Amino acid sequence: MKFVSRKLLSAVLVAASLGIALSACVPLMMGGAVMGSLIATDRRTSGAQLEDEGIELRAASRIRDNLGERGHVNVNSYNRRVLLTGEVPSLQDKQLVEQIVTRVENVQSVVNELAVLGNATLTQRSSDILVSGRVKAGLVDAKDLFANA
Repeated sequence: MKFVSRKLLSAVLVAASLGIALSACVPLMMGGAVMGSLIATDRRTSGAQLEDEGIELRAASRIRDNLGERGHVNVNSYNRRVLLTGEVPSLQDKQLVEQIVTRVENVQSVVNELAVLGNATLTQRSSDILVSGRVKAGLVDAKDLFANA
């Protein structure tokens, strides 16, 4: 009986240790599964998706370095074509942002839809996020559309 108790206690301790050691792996596995499904349903190759993500990150960083807090710019890239949305305070800033993004490596074209006006308030942005969320939820519910197609 004593031998079984020690064996059981050892097994429980090993399982608990593994559970603690591997607890950070669960979010990583879930994130990997989600990203894997997004990559699988996207029409672009995984290389094109990574390239677009790199373009977005480099462009956003350079815009932030040059524009600072003067504007609110969203950068979206798809097949090396960049869409700029948001607000900037002047026409010069709008042109500056477009020039910055045009010089980012591997960018084929830029669609500049920046509005020349003051930054949106928190209420306006919250409203935009709510509307975007509703549209995305409607697209997810659509039976004949792929989320990332």
